[in-house]
Amino acid sequence: MKPVKFGCLVFDNFREQGLLHLLSHAHRDHTYGLKDKWTRAPILCTQITAKIIRTWFPRIPEALFILKNPWTSVELEDVGIQIADANHCPGAVMFSCISRKTPRKVVYTGDFRLNSKIRENIDMFKNADLMYLDSTFDRPVFQFPSQTQAISNVIELIEENVDRAIYLGVYSIGKNKIIKAVSEHFKTRVYIPPDLYNVYTAIGMQDYITMKKKTAWIHAYPRHYIQKLYPNLDGVKISATGWACLFRSRPDKDLYYVPYSEHNDYNSLQTFIRLTRPKKIVPI
Repeated sequence: MKPVKFGCLVFDNFREQGLLHLLSHAHRDHTYGLKDKWTRAPILCTQITAKIIRTWFPRIPEALFILKNPWTSVELEDVGIQIADANHCPGAVMFSCISRKTPRKVVYTGDFRLNSKIRENIDMFKNADLMYLDSTFDRPVFQFPSQTQAISNVIELIEENVDRAIYLGVYSIGKNKIIKAVSEHFKTRVYIPPDLYNVYTAIGMQDYITMKKKTAWIHAYPRHYIQKLYPNLDGVKISATGWACLFRSRPDKDLYYVPYSEHNDYNSLQTFIRLTRPKKIVPI
């Protein structure tokens, strides 16, 4: 992702110099340049995001994090920052910034999915001079059901195969809603590999997961692991992702795609643009 700056602020990039770094969420592609000995500048983010970051980089001093909750604001000398829940992965937020000198309004969405709460607060995103917009699925081919429906589809696939091993494709964070729903429905803990366990614990998932591989019949692995090794996995493979719109399930190979996403699909993205009317859009 190209560096995004607004005055002294730097968004989701730690290779650039700035007096304050605004971190929308803890996905790896939004933390380029962040290292275990980071002391260059403070990081403004949510408490959940800070907890995740410190599982990866425990040497970053806690005092370097400026923790703010969604639907709050920060007043700096030259700029005001409004913070909104992004309805993405745990801890994810969006930023709306207004310069007092210009005045100029810049909106940085990070990754997000439009929902009723964002609609209720749509004024904070309206008429931006510049909007850096999550455009991950900005093509008509990407049409998603609700997350509730997609999760039901995953559970239905598992119910049809309760006598077999199940492999779920997940990210480092972001598919926790699926894991929680599956664990609750089947009254079982889902296996998570050690490199993901600490992160899922940091976001409060400890009651739904286990590292005891032999006791679990539902396993969650990074999505690329499922896609690469699926011919060699003896069980049902389920990849729940927005990219599922580009693939067909292969029942003959026990491989199923479910269009679950924490990003906007094409229609909801167009709706957000229509509601906010930014003067200029830069896709991110």
